[in-house]
This record gives sequence, structure tokens and C-alpha cells, in this order.
Amino acid sequence: MEKTDQARTETRDAGEFLADALADGKEYLNAQKEYLSLYGQMQAGKMAGSLVPGVVSALLIVLFLLFACVGAAFALGAWLGSYALGFLAMGGVFLVAFLLLLGFRKKLREAIALRVINSFADDEEAPL
Repeated sequence: MEKTDQARTETRDAGEFLADALADGKEYLNAQKEYLSLYGQMQAGKMAGSLVPGVVSALLIVLFLLFACVGAAFALGAWLGSYALGFLAMGGVFLVAFLLLLGFRKKLREAIALRVINSFADDEEAPL
């Protein structure tokens, strides 16, 4: 009888051990889930934080280019003797710039994608 009581105690202890291990595993998975969620929120915050100054800078650059191009069109028009020709020449410059962008769009897209991916990869903390 002593062996059967001992076997029951060992079985019960093994069952409790497995239950505890299962509970610890669930806690670990929940902690990892919460950590990855917080990490994703942190990355989204960093991206939003870098997006706002980038958009403002891009807007200011566009405004600068707009006024510079209008000024250049008037200057070319005065030099060519007709403001219409000056604006036509600036239109030609924009057409050439558009064609260049069209030709190099794949390389530009890859460069931008690499820059974005590297900005996330350069973080001190990795998710796992």
C-alpha cells in the first residue's frame, strides 16, 4: 500500500507541475503579445514623429520651388522678350524633370524603401 500512495503522490505532483508549466507558458505568451504590441506602438509613434517634420519640410520646399520657378519664368520671359516664352521654357524644364523621374522611378522607390526599412532596423531594441 505504501507504494501505491507514493505513486499517487508522484502522479499528482507531476500533474501539478504540468499545470504550473502550462500556466507559466500562457503568462509568457501573454507577456510577449503585450510586448510586441507596445513595440509596434512605439515604432508607429516614431514614424509619426518623423513624418510630421518631413511633411512640413516638403511643403516648404515645394513653396520655395514654386516661387523660384515663377521668378525664373519671369526672368526667362524678360530675357527672351516674351513672358509666355519664359513660362513655356519653364514648362519644358518641368517636362524634362518629369521624364527623368519616370525613368528612374524604380531606383528611387527602392532607395526610399531601403531608407525606411533601415530606419526601423537601426533601433537599439529589437522585438525578440
